Amino acid sequence: MPYADAEFDAVISCVGVMFAPFHRAAADELVRVTKPGGTIGLINWTPIAAEPDRIARLDRKLAGLASQHDLGNGRMEWEYLLVTARRPA
Repeated sequence: MPYADAEFDAVISCVGVMFAPFHRAAADELVRVTKPGGTIGLINWTPIAAEPDRIARLDRKLAGLASQHDLGNGRMEWEYLLVTARRPA
């Protein structure tokens, strides 16, 4: 990235790093431009296929709650995951 080392207090990648051809290099760049003690945020699509049992359990729980409270089918759309980390000072 065309930025100086430790230039930003916070850096956010919104559905960017996941498409980078080299994830480690992209992560290294995020760390490089973040000030020590700063925050790095990643927003990516969730890997639903990686945890199908967990998603199914949550869907059943939501469906039960929805039927108790007249909220429709209760299915939740699992689309994005937000991960934040703090760069060590």
